Amino acid sequence: MESSTAIDDAAETALAFHKGENMDKVERLPDITLGGVRFYHVRGEDSARWLDTYGTVRDGRLISILWTFNRGLVDRKETDEMLNQVMPTFEPSS
Repeated sequence: MESSTAIDDAAETALAFHKGENMDKVERLPDITLGGVRFYHVRGEDSARWLDTYGTVRDGRLISILWTFNRGLVDRKETDEMLNQVMPTFEPSS
């Protein structure tokens, strides 16, 4: 298990990166646990897309999952429904 500091640092890096992409709104949401692993969750949006990034640090390596959705095709409620169905299926490799 990695330290909270490593995961928090990775989350800050993700926030800065997405803010640098000129997203209208970028924020860190509460951390979640998937398959017994703590992940940060950064959410962003601009006029064309919704963005959700989940990340953790395991064995000194950054693992990130990036989702982007076209706002013209799905609304935020639909993206949340997809994320809530898929993300809980994460299982860490041994």
